[in-house]
Amino acid sequence: MTETTWLVQPLFTGIFMVLGLLLFYQTLGKTVARLTQHNAIKINFRKGPLFVYSVAYWTLISGYVQYRIGLTNNALGFLNFGILILFYVLLYLRIRGLAWVAIGTMVAQILFLNGTQMRIDNAISTVIMCAILVGMTVLVNRSRTGLKMLIVAVDILDVCTWGILLFVKLPGVSTVTPHMLWDNWFAFIVMNAALIYTQTRLNDDNTYIWNVATRATVDALTQIPNFGTFRNELQKDYDQYYDTDDVLTMITLDVDHFKSFNDQYGHLAGNQILRSVGRFLNDVVSPFPGAVACRVGGEEFNLLLPDVTLDQATRIAKGMQARMAEQVIHYNEQRMSITISLGVAQLSHQDEKATDFYQRADELLYQAKAQGRN
Repeated sequence: MTETTWLVQPLFTGIFMVLGLLLFYQTLGKTVARLTQHNAIKINFRKGPLFVYSVAYWTLISGYVQYRIGLTNNALGFLNFGILILFYVLLYLRIRGLAWVAIGTMVAQILFLNGTQMRIDNAISTVIMCAILVGMTVLVNRSRTGLKMLIVAVDILDVCTWGILLFVKLPGVSTVTPHMLWDNWFAFIVMNAALIYTQTRLNDDNTYIWNVATRATVDALTQIPNFGTFRNELQKDYDQYYDTDDVLTMITLDVDHFKSFNDQYGHLAGNQILRSVGRFLNDVVSPFPGAVACRVGGEEFNLLLPDVTLDQATRIAKGMQARMAEQVIHYNEQRMSITISLGVAQLSHQDEKATDFYQRADELLYQAKAQGRN
């Protein structure tokens, strides 16, 4: 099928086109996520590099539509497609994403459309359509009628748009007949239904994959990476940093007398201690790019600190020790305080395997415990 024929947008061609763009968007987005969110499992298109990618992707698609309109002077052939782009950008990227895509669309209209009046009319139409979509979405959300009602509202918006074009002749726009109105509205309903069904299924699949990956890589109690993740991160960092001038340090730590807390306060109180330690360690590593804190077993935790020297890691460990001793952990009416013992090691040329580095850091931890803990 030639591109000229595509401009007629028969029903099945339109469906396959929008579904193809959606699937490619998701697939390419996962690649961007792997390249930019190394330690992240869940994909969020509304934040960070994925938001930038999403805005750029849909702006390019919308810009190409404007380019084709400029070449063919066939704005009606892309009307349904333009409404769908704006609606789904709003639905999944919210108002901020819609604003950027709308700006990009209007820039493309200025660059590619023929005649000053046509550029102005289309830019104004884009602003009006965005405002209507935002207002409609806000009203539906406030009424708590859900996504299905929002989809119906967009279908109604499309038929109203075609109805206006049926009775109002706009400069530079072809005459709309009743047959065109019903054909395009029916096509819009089918494409909208196919899009929302596919997007919902993709989101469900992504959520399922995220849940499975989380269970496999994150400790259920402390909500920080588990031993399997630590082992993978250790090998990856070892391969990257061994035999280079860059530094890699590890802090191993253990909650002192943890069994005594379990015996005195009960295992649920012990679980609360471990959750508190997990949150504390997440805060510790958050300022350091590439750093990770993991629960490696029982009351034992390890921190991997890329590009942190041994002196820096030692100061971090001492600060952790002091801060943890000052914390009060609450469970029911119990007030508990804990201390931790730590070992600090830096990767060296003597570590022929990643496990040699780990064993050295672990031995330092047990030396600290043998010397009286804390």
